[in-house]
Amino acid sequence: MCATTEKPILSEFASDPEMRELIEHFVGVLPERSAAMQERCSQGEWSALRRLAHQMCGAADGYGFPTLGSIAKELQREIDAGNHHQAPALIQQFTNMANRCSAEGSH
Repeated sequence: MCATTEKPILSEFASDPEMRELIEHFVGVLPERSAAMQERCSQGEWSALRRLAHQMCGAADGYGFPTLGSIAKELQREIDAGNHHQAPALIQQFTNMANRCSAEGSH
C-alpha cells in the first residue's frame, strides 16, 4: 500500500493485537483525509481545513503516529496564525508521511 520506497512508519501500538484493526482502519482512511485536506486548501476553505487538521492531530496521536500528528498540529497553528501560504507544503508533507504509515512492517 505504501506509495514510496521509504521505510514504513509503524504505529507505536503495532505490537498490541487489540489495536491492530483500529490502526488498519486509520491507515486505510489516510489517503481520503489527505485528499480532503488538499481539496479544502485549494478551495480556500480555511475553517474546514483547520478542523480536518485538528482531527488528524488527535487521531494520529491516538493511533500511535505522533510525527504525523505533529505535522497536522503545525498545519493547524499556521492556519490559526493566518499563514495560509504554508498550508500546501504542510499538506504535502502530511501526505508523504501518511503514505508511509503502516499497521504492519511488511508490504
